[in-house]
Amino acid sequence: MKAGIVFVTTFGVPAAAHFGYIFFRLGDSFFRRVAEGNPAPYFTYKRPFLSAFYHLGELFQMSALVPLLLAAAGLLLFSIQRGGWKRRAPILLLWLPSLINIMALYWGLVYRLRYSVLLLPAVAIFGSLVITSARGKRSALLILLIAVSVLPGLSWFVSRAAQSDTLAPGPGAILLPLAALVLFMLARAKDLYEWALLGLCILGLQLPPLARENRPILVETLEHGFIEPERHEVMQYLQQNYDGKRILIDMGKLAPLVYDSGLPVKEFVYNEGGETSWYRALKNPEQEVGWLCAQKGDAVAQQLQVDPRWAAGYSLALKTDYFSVYRLRR
Repeated sequence: MKAGIVFVTTFGVPAAAHFGYIFFRLGDSFFRRVAEGNPAPYFTYKRPFLSAFYHLGELFQMSALVPLLLAAAGLLLFSIQRGGWKRRAPILLLWLPSLINIMALYWGLVYRLRYSVLLLPAVAIFGSLVITSARGKRSALLILLIAVSVLPGLSWFVSRAAQSDTLAPGPGAILLPLAALVLFMLARAKDLYEWALLGLCILGLQLPPLARENRPILVETLEHGFIEPERHEVMQYLQQNYDGKRILIDMGKLAPLVYDSGLPVKEFVYNEGGETSWYRALKNPEQEVGWLCAQKGDAVAQQLQVDPRWAAGYSLALKTDYFSVYRLRR
């Protein structure tokens, strides 16, 4: 009981003070935005099971399948071993980011794969719990062997029958099952289950059996690489022509452009953390900003589309396939 009170105090009081201060200063908070949802919601909106399943897919991509299966085995062992449950209960808090991810998906917000990196400690620690039990080690290694051995056939079946690349084979589709079999036989012969599990996890990270877990965060990071030339064109134009007047920009879409432009962040009016100036600019842009920077589909582009007269005092300074830059005429 005392431990619970101490935890609530040390965690709850600073959190309440932090979010209370933000709400007092801005009249807004992360929790209110999540509760409101998204005006153009993601397909997981108000679908709890789909949200959980989608997050599970992100988790498997982020941590790789083999370590995640080992963590699942550790979680199962954790629930079975009643004796040490109270002592180990606090480590369940490591899974809290999963609840936040699922909530965000449920309310229609896109939650990027890289955000799930916060769950790496949970995967690592719960995976390590398996080695605390002799039976758990043997069972986990057998389960991993079966899983990686079945995946090549499952990948082939899904690609042929369903015409889907969801389970497309990765670089370790053939080599990993063979390595898992060798490690399993060595573990059985020498009773080295801990090292066999560790070796299989490392191989599963370096030679993933499925394509979707092959450097997925790097793939996500580079997904907008096709517009990089246009982004550099916008930054070069701003650097050469910027006149000291502030720039209205959607920080949710164009944060990299803001930071890479070389201009001080205070020169931008944006919609994350500076809502007061942002809403004033949306109501009367000519009084607040000298520039409008829009990317196709972002908040500024949507405002331009909804009300073309909104930017009547600006002239189009630069236009590319995905970007538009407007400059105040006077």
